[in-house]
Amino acid sequence: MLKKYVMVLFMSLLAASLLNGCGGAASNSEGNSGNAGNSGAQQPAKEPVEDTTPVELTIYSHWLGNYNDFLNTIIAEKVKQKYPYITLNVLIGDAKNPLFDQLLAQGVAPDIIYAAQSYAVTFKDDYKAIDDLAPYIKKSNIDLNQFEPGVMNGIKSYSDKGEIFGLPLIISPWALYYNKDIFDKFGVTYPKDGLTWEQLIELATKLTRSDGGTQYKGVVMQQIDKMAYQLSLPYYDQKAQKPAFESDGWKRLFGQMKQVWDIPGIFNSKADISAYSTEFEAKKIAAMVPNNNKIPNYIKEETTNGFNWDIAEFPSYSDKPNVYPAIEANTLMLDTASKHKDAAFKVISLMVSEDVGMAISKTAQVSALTSKGVQQAFGGDFPTMKSKHVEGIFKGHPAPLPSVSVYDADGLKALRAAWNEVLIDKKDINSALHDGSEMFQQAINAKKAQ
Repeated sequence: MLKKYVMVLFMSLLAASLLNGCGGAASNSEGNSGNAGNSGAQQPAKEPVEDTTPVELTIYSHWLGNYNDFLNTIIAEKVKQKYPYITLNVLIGDAKNPLFDQLLAQGVAPDIIYAAQSYAVTFKDDYKAIDDLAPYIKKSNIDLNQFEPGVMNGIKSYSDKGEIFGLPLIISPWALYYNKDIFDKFGVTYPKDGLTWEQLIELATKLTRSDGGTQYKGVVMQQIDKMAYQLSLPYYDQKAQKPAFESDGWKRLFGQMKQVWDIPGIFNSKADISAYSTEFEAKKIAAMVPNNNKIPNYIKEETTNGFNWDIAEFPSYSDKPNVYPAIEANTLMLDTASKHKDAAFKVISLMVSEDVGMAISKTAQVSALTSKGVQQAFGGDFPTMKSKHVEGIFKGHPAPLPSVSVYDADGLKALRAAWNEVLIDKKDINSALHDGSEMFQQAINAKKAQ
């Protein structure tokens, strides 16, 4: 009996001990900040340590002329401020300096390629030289919606699987530039935003006249291939796999541009076809020029020679209001051969930031960023820009870029030959476009046979 009593007492004490132990643990986890309560808590993730190992990066600029100036000034300074361990070297590729293939032959592989976006096809397909930026963009949380949509869509069109082969830096939107002195001389009202081509022709006709031995021109035009961007006209029909010149779009363009050039006094010799810049900016005999951004040139001419100019929106087709020619961006690409891709993308990311966009905009170059602040800063470094109708640059939107092909260099030659037949030989438009199409097809056949 005593033995049974002892056993029951022992079991009761054991149960009480276990209950007290559980209660103590619960009390400690809920009301005590001791180690026992925090043993299972998740520690905050540590910020990744930035690699600040000194590194030299090379940016190669391909045929960009005046757009190179800020690389060794604005960009170099911004990189130095944010990434003092990165040294940025700039290589220029043009007629006077080694081009990309020559650099490769010398064993030089740049980290960043800076070129007009249409060259992305060459660097991607011919040289296999540019990397997909999509993983870097995702990792860095770069918002692609901050860029001019037409330009960004053009860049995306070069990919087959959603790759992004570049980020846009500077664009050259189109506008109508005019010489106020010529308008004042002949008592004609300055052009307003929203002109159609028909209205421009009417205005140009009023201003094309001879006075004091000088032949003034109401308007001067860029080459026909530049004007084709407003209707997004391709040289090569990818679906039909043949030249696209005999389409209704090309016939419409030739007809519209012929009306401009047929104004008596506009076209006097073959040299006039490429004289638009000289006649407007230097000789100052042209009242208007529809052109992409040459504002830095005009500012310099105003400062040195008193050039009295201003801006209006680019003229549009009546059924396509507020649409100006498609634009390309000067684009930043990451070279596949770079040994410092993370550091190179840091520089690319910095270059497309709003801070750099503001600095670029102040120099009267148009940033690819659509931020109102960036646009409002345009030309801020030049007091003369305060009196200009800068809004004319940012009104409207660009037409989509036409499709491109490996045959386009030959297409350009054939197109200009056809246009010369219209202007110089006075051949009818349909016949000239047919001749251009045949010339282009012969070049295509020769290329395919290689």
